[in-house]
Amino acid sequence: MKKKILGVILAVLMGVSGVMGVAYAEDPICHSNATQELKDAAGCGVTGAQTSNLVGVVVNVLMYIAGALAVIMIVYAGFLYTTSAGDSAKVQKAKNALIYAVVGIAVAILAGVIVNFVVNEI
Repeated sequence: MKKKILGVILAVLMGVSGVMGVAYAEDPICHSNATQELKDAAGCGVTGAQTSNLVGVVVNVLMYIAGALAVIMIVYAGFLYTTSAGDSAKVQKAKNALIYAVVGIAVAILAGVIVNFVVNEI
């Protein structure tokens, strides 16, 4: 269970950083003597405001996904807790699932705040 939650968190963080890398990548076509049609196709006319909007949209989508996964994990932890029938190992498993879901929410929120701060400052 720990590996799955950690994998989801890492995937979200890597996705956010990958989108930022794509959004701010320099393209050699933009600095060459290529035709205007080729430059437009490569996205050379995209301004910083447009890329920050793109990053904002992607971050918001990832935040919704992370929130939905957290709600699912919290419901799953509640199901584990109610079906534990007093077994201390199952109760501990449910508590751990709930703790990891809450930590996942916190990490996702902090990642979103950091990305939005960086995008707005650049």
